[in-house]
Amino acid sequence: DEYGNFRIITVSFESETELVSDNETEFIERNPYKYVIKVLKSRSKEMINRLMSEYEVDDIRIEEEDMADVVEKIYQSKEGV
Repeated sequence: DEYGNFRIITVSFESETELVSDNETEFIERNPYKYVIKVLKSRSKEMINRLMSEYEVDDIRIEEEDMADVVEKIYQSKEGV
C-alpha cells in the first residue's frame, strides 16, 4: 500500500451544482457552490478535466494529501502488523 497517493481538489462553481460521487472519490466538503474532493492521484487529471468541461467552474485548487494524514496511515498500518 502506498502512502500519499491522493490529491485534494477544491472547486468553486459559478452556479448551484450537484456532483455525484463514485467509488474512487470522496467528498470531504460539499455545498451547492463548492466541493472539496479527495481523489486518487492517478485519477486527478481525469477528474479535473471532467470538472472543467462539464461544469461552470469559478475556481479550482489542487493540493497533495495532508502530510499528517499520511503519517497517521503509516502508524496505523504498523500497529496492525
